[in-house]
Amino acid sequence: MIESAIRFRIDDLFREAGIVIAFPQRDVHLDTQRPLELRIVDTEGGSESRED
Repeated sequence: MIESAIRFRIDDLFREAGIVIAFPQRDVHLDTQRPLELRIVDTEGGSESRED
């Protein structure tokens, strides 16, 4: 609980000072002319499924 309170306080102080920390962006935007072939691979079981 103390660690969480410290993190929230740091975040508040950063906001007050105008400091912004960028978070990693994980969006992928695809611009395609035709549908993509999608393959889902199960690396643990070794099976593969396919959707067109």
